[in-house]
Amino acid sequence: MIDFVLNKELEGYANEFGFSKAYFVNIIKGDSFNEIIKMVNKSSDKLIIVKGDYRINSEILKIKKINILLNPETNAKKDSLHYRNSGLNQVSCKLAAKNKIAIGISFSNILEKVKERSELIGRIMQNVKLCNKYKVKMILGSFARNKYELRGAKDLEAFGRVLGIYKLNNENIFKEKEFTDIEILK
Repeated sequence: MIDFVLNKELEGYANEFGFSKAYFVNIIKGDSFNEIIKMVNKSSDKLIIVKGDYRINSEILKIKKINILLNPETNAKKDSLHYRNSGLNQVSCKLAAKNKIAIGISFSNILEKVKERSELIGRIMQNVKLCNKYKVKMILGSFARNKYELRGAKDLEAFGRVLGIYKLNNENIFKEKEFTDIEILK
């Protein structure tokens, strides 16, 4: 299993935590959808991870160059009485499956959200059910900024099983082609 980290120094901890490799992910901020499109078009041989936003998730999933949509459940509106606003729905999951875009879950995001943690995990579980139903690949990584946010490979796999992810595809994202650099567009 591989992991993704947000600090270059944490790549060396991969073997200690049971990962075959840890990849450093660079965060690039984009304020609007048009800026995200410009950044995606600039990078050709990079693994592109776009941080989810409930307002533009469906538009992001239409872009075939994007490889991973990270945390689509964040910044979601207040939940309705009858369903959770988790950032994904059946239409967006069909788009993700069609365009081969994986849905990413950041464990450090769960660690950060102390007050809304139960609501966040509920939204993630709903997204996992949708992804399983529509056969969308899912990726679970620590996305740690410091060594205290790192978790072991077996711990992340166990947490994934609790969420409903029975087959993590962290390695499968690299089978299509080898990426020289990884960027997160925020």
